[in-house]
Amino acid sequence: METTVKNDTFILTSVINSIPDLIFYKDYLTQDGIYIGCNTAFAEFVGKPIDQIINRTDIELFGEETGALFRAKDQDILIHNTSSHYEKWITYADGRNVLLNLAKVPFHDNEGNIVGIVGIGRDITNIHQYTENIEEQKKELEDQKELYELVFKNTSSSVLIIDIEANKFIDCNESAIEILGCTSKEEVLNLSPADLSPEFQPDGRRSDEKSDEMNAIAIRNGSHIFEWKHLTKNGTEFWVEVILTPIILKHTKVLHVVWKDIADRKALEETQQSYTVELEKRVHEEVEKNRLKDQELLLQSELAQAELAKLLYSFDQNVIFSKTDLHGNITHASEAFCEISGYTYNELIGKPHNIVRHPDMEREVFKDLWESIRNGKKWQGEIKNKKKNGEYYWVLTKIEPEYNAQGEISGYAAIRQDITDQKKVEELKNTLENLNSHLEQQVHERVKEIIDLQQEIQDTQREVVFTMGAIGESRSKETGNHVRRVAEYSKLLALYCGLPQEEAEMLKQASPMHDIGKVAIPDSILNKPGRFNDEERIIMNTHTQLGYEMLKHSHRPLLKMAATVAYEHHEKWDGSGYPNGLKGEAIHIYGRITALADVFDALGSDRVYKKGWELDRILNLFKEERGKHFDPQLVDLFFDNLDEFLKIRDEFLD
Repeated sequence: METTVKNDTFILTSVINSIPDLIFYKDYLTQDGIYIGCNTAFAEFVGKPIDQIINRTDIELFGEETGALFRAKDQDILIHNTSSHYEKWITYADGRNVLLNLAKVPFHDNEGNIVGIVGIGRDITNIHQYTENIEEQKKELEDQKELYELVFKNTSSSVLIIDIEANKFIDCNESAIEILGCTSKEEVLNLSPADLSPEFQPDGRRSDEKSDEMNAIAIRNGSHIFEWKHLTKNGTEFWVEVILTPIILKHTKVLHVVWKDIADRKALEETQQSYTVELEKRVHEEVEKNRLKDQELLLQSELAQAELAKLLYSFDQNVIFSKTDLHGNITHASEAFCEISGYTYNELIGKPHNIVRHPDMEREVFKDLWESIRNGKKWQGEIKNKKKNGEYYWVLTKIEPEYNAQGEISGYAAIRQDITDQKKVEELKNTLENLNSHLEQQVHERVKEIIDLQQEIQDTQREVVFTMGAIGESRSKETGNHVRRVAEYSKLLALYCGLPQEEAEMLKQASPMHDIGKVAIPDSILNKPGRFNDEERIIMNTHTQLGYEMLKHSHRPLLKMAATVAYEHHEKWDGSGYPNGLKGEAIHIYGRITALADVFDALGSDRVYKKGWELDRILNLFKEERGKHFDPQLVDLFFDNLDEFLKIRDEFLD
């Protein structure tokens, strides 16, 4: 019987030591919070052997500041007889700075008195870093709408779009339809967000109240990540990790909702909780064993064996674990390992571990792995594996040697964490970066062509500037006299608002380039005879940025002025213009002057999509837009000298 208990204790200790989380327990019955046990992961964190941790206090192990914090948390548990859960940045003995998620619970004797505290710590640094990267990833996804649509439709995560004001679904992907048990997108869109949550969340709060709070946090902070229990159409509960991101979609404020299935993670958390309860029972048994009668000891032993079997079963189902002999042949594989690889247990046993090796993995990785573990060292790294059906999956793997009674290496044990979704996000990020690089190269090539052309004809720079402006306008079926009139109007207005003669002359030469960015706009949009739709308007509006990118690289004053004109001539005095929504005198005087000159001439000219306006109609519009679209001072100068502007118009008729 004593041998059975010792064997059970050895097995439990081995299981605890194989868990990567930090596990420890303290005595508060006879000692003032000294450590009476821990696993090897906790010993590695402290940087001392287990026997040098036993009978030490927090202050002795971690110093005054951190030790006092741990001590205060323990006292709160002892006073209130409740568990404690908090996060703390901790420095490992090897210098690594990690964020630990710490959970502590009291354990009691038979009379219900607190005799100690059991704690579990988990490294959540990667999760913390992942959260910090959400904003950057969100911006990249928004900038690449076409790629976003592809990801939206094909990602394994469930994605839904909620109209914030109407509080209803307006879009979802196939994964969302499937997880909700629906048969079509229309069926999902007919559901209310409130239909997809139970009345209360597991923390006891009403789902509708807590949902409003989560939405508010996301809107305030730009995004929010949290866990949520949802309902399928048929009322089945399921856990997801929710990423809420507020965005503007077609001028509507919406919430971009991503659900990530965390059923496995929740199962693991429940397993950890089971570990904690079981550990408390076993510690209690050790403290009380000398007072048990033989019959009671036998009964406790039988119960412990049954509970241990459950514990091992849970470990087998949820932890991706395997063991090999010295040659790398598999001697044991957990059910979780079989599930993720697609192989049965019998198909794996006796086979080399490279049965799941993916051809993308470099041989140097495995060379380093084998060199480490054969020398008695632990190895940790990311490995891409291949399933039986040819699909791939990524795991964060930790491998360490196992020793026999003689202290010799007898085999190797490995625990893995599925990081496939994380790696897919990284692959998507790389794709976005490559696409951005390609687009940037295209822009650079176009800019280089313009700069090279400028170098060749620098002796006739002013004539080329005018010609390029005319080219930009001619692509949209404008006449060359449009840019000539805009140039003359701009010079006249510049002189009346007080600019020096030389500067006004330079503005005359630069203003024809105001629409040069249109050379990069597709003809199908540029010369469309009707109004633009929203997508076409977005593309058309990019001509200001494109023109600026083409011209900004020059160090010549004329082209630098032309870059400013191209960039800001669609900004409006009241801040409603584009591309930057500048307001008032924040808009450069060159942009304000060219804006008025361009609109005056454009309204009076025939375009592919309209007939030219009569003069009275144009003048009435200018009066209405004074202080809205246009600089009010410039509008006044225009009306004060209207005859001179009309003289220019008549001199350069189309």
